[in-house]
Amino acid sequence: MLFFLRYRSQLLRTRPELITQLEESVIRAAGASGGEIEKGHHLISVSFDERTMGFWLDMTALVGHLDEAFDRASKELFGYACVLCQDLPPEEMEGLCRLLSSQSGGGLWCSEGIRAALEPYAFFDEDSRRQYFRLKSLKDFNGVPPDTFFPFREKIRQTLERQEKINILLYGPEFMGKRDGIYRFCATLPGEVPPVRVRFGSGGAGPVCFTDALDPPLRSFIGGDFRTLDALGAMVFRDRLCDEFSSYILNLAGRFFTGLLERYMSAARARNLTPVLILENIHRADNAAFRLFIDVFNALPDREALQIYSTCGVLGGRSLALEEILRP
Repeated sequence: MLFFLRYRSQLLRTRPELITQLEESVIRAAGASGGEIEKGHHLISVSFDERTMGFWLDMTALVGHLDEAFDRASKELFGYACVLCQDLPPEEMEGLCRLLSSQSGGGLWCSEGIRAALEPYAFFDEDSRRQYFRLKSLKDFNGVPPDTFFPFREKIRQTLERQEKINILLYGPEFMGKRDGIYRFCATLPGEVPPVRVRFGSGGAGPVCFTDALDPPLRSFIGGDFRTLDALGAMVFRDRLCDEFSSYILNLAGRFFTGLLERYMSAARARNLTPVLILENIHRADNAAFRLFIDVFNALPDREALQIYSTCGVLGGRSLALEEILRP
């Protein structure tokens, strides 16, 4: 995969934040899909292993993510090309990208072989340029309007938009789609910063929910060496089905979550972005997990910089305690 921007040097002078965020979005999305990234002066090139299981489904998800990012930024660009190709000689890469980026503002292009593989999932223009076809859109296999399943989605989004710079705790039954509303809102935040997601009562009890928060998008966003966090997470993982947890395991989980938040907030701060923490189903948190979160949060030196969104199905107990802690 190749990514090219026309007049990139001029854009870096006039819109440096836009170009930096767009290129980081490409790199994060490609890295999360298993790509090996090489960033050159004019091109970002990514190589993938087609032999991996579910490769074309991963490519479909990657294409969808990139197409959304390009659509948001395209009006401020002079042309761009994201090209999915196979066995293209290196000396032809830049020339091909320059050609495709000049076609009606550019777009996301696929070679004939890749187009054939993605056609079950996407629509392409009929006309080609040098045997490359421009993506029109991904196919919608749902067929049911999203509001049918999430009738409160728009209301939640509007509520969150009006309540900027404060921590939010959403109460209500499961059918309201509180989690969906929060994720949809977070996807519109500047810079596409991935949130830290803690899912209480999911996949194990106690402190395991904190180690599960380190997902591929976070790894790509934070960058660097994860051996220490992975080692701590592996030790906590062994006890995920236990009914009770020793102080040793709780201490390891606390170190893990503290380290994760500190590195995540540092990465967001370096990009001038707001770090986001999502706490799902706080009413399902057991005593150990809830106490651990409170201790870690209270010990953060710059916790005011962290934007927190929480969901809760039951008013009282955990939710009231969390509301008191998160109140400015």
